[in-house]
Amino acid sequence: MVSAAIAAALSAAFSLPRILFWENRPFSAWYPEAIIFSCGFVLWAFVFAWHTEYTRRPVFSLRIKPWLVAAATVAGIIAALLLHWLFDPTLRVHNPQDYPVDFKHWIAHTLFALAFVQLFLLFAPFA
Repeated sequence: MVSAAIAAALSAAFSLPRILFWENRPFSAWYPEAIIFSCGFVLWAFVFAWHTEYTRRPVFSLRIKPWLVAAATVAGIIAALLLHWLFDPTLRVHNPQDYPVDFKHWIAHTLFALAFVQLFLLFAPFA
């Protein structure tokens, strides 16, 4: 429970810049942050409760092979360039609100993605 609370608090803290940059926010910033913390707590609790039991691996591992990091970095750069050249011109016209307008908005989008992409795409399916 303590690990889930800490992870949920970090997820909520990383999402705060994105919430603060939300222009037409219908509620005060504390409300979406409280919802993000609450939902994140439930998801992280499932992760910490079941991940190690079913995968026989720790949730976080600090022993990462350098070649694996390099391969993931190269694959990420190639995928980002393909998305930038193939999809972004069309999608930017249809959904301009999904694209950051400056560097601080880009940082906010990136922190939000780092806080939740791992949880939703990697950890939650195990739970």
